[in-house]
Amino acid sequence: MPTMDDLPTLRDVRDAARTIADIAWRTPLVRSSLGPDVMLKLETMQPIGAFKLRGAANALSKLGDARKVRGVVCASTGNHGRAVAYAAKLQGIHAVVCLSELVPDVKVRAIEALGAEVRRAGKTQDDAEQEVRRLVTEEGLVEISPFDHPDVIAGQGTIGLELLEDRPDLETLLVPMSGGGLIGGIALTVKAVKPSVRVIGVTMDRGAAMASPPADSSTLTNCRRWPIRSAVASATIATRFACAANLSMNRCSSRNRKSIAGWRHC
Repeated sequence: MPTMDDLPTLRDVRDAARTIADIAWRTPLVRSSLGPDVMLKLETMQPIGAFKLRGAANALSKLGDARKVRGVVCASTGNHGRAVAYAAKLQGIHAVVCLSELVPDVKVRAIEALGAEVRRAGKTQDDAEQEVRRLVTEEGLVEISPFDHPDVIAGQGTIGLELLEDRPDLETLLVPMSGGGLIGGIALTVKAVKPSVRVIGVTMDRGAAMASPPADSSTLTNCRRWPIRSAVASATIATRFACAANLSMNRCSSRNRKSIAGWRHC
């Protein structure tokens, strides 16, 4: 797992944009039904239907030949596994995707259709991650984390570059949170290019992305708010990095359209 010192810079994000240019698509920014000032970045138009392709493609492209020969492994609930499978197929890398038994069969088939090997492991994501650690130790595979990986974070950060290029007048960004790779990469990018932009992490009331502040409070010095609850024991390195980038973290129910639209006036 990377430390705060291992995390990417704006230069790494710009390099990632060049690296993935022929793999991940530059997606459109369109007006939403919430109002003329609310725009949507359509990452659903990526070849695999999710932004995860950006990080996976960048991470696999940065592996040296010796590590590519060993093959890669990841734990996933679906989208990251499909992204790794897609990028691995393009580069001729053997990929193993570890999934819990809770992942729907339709996602399993989508990953297998791209040529990756699927390993079912237990009933939780923790079980799948334990299988990843076993394969890294016993079979020498290279782990590609869904979020705690500097090249994955840099790849997700390319979304921030595109947003600022398409809308230089951007004032506020709402970014969904889970592991923290997406918001970490986007925060890094937009805060480096245009510090005045507010980056707000959005999570479900009943599926919060992280718990109370991590034990190392030094990473949270610049955070103004952290009213986010979760059963997760501690924030990931990626999410700590996002917070250290001077974010305004808030909770917002995905089921409440008005609360999302209301961020324009905060």
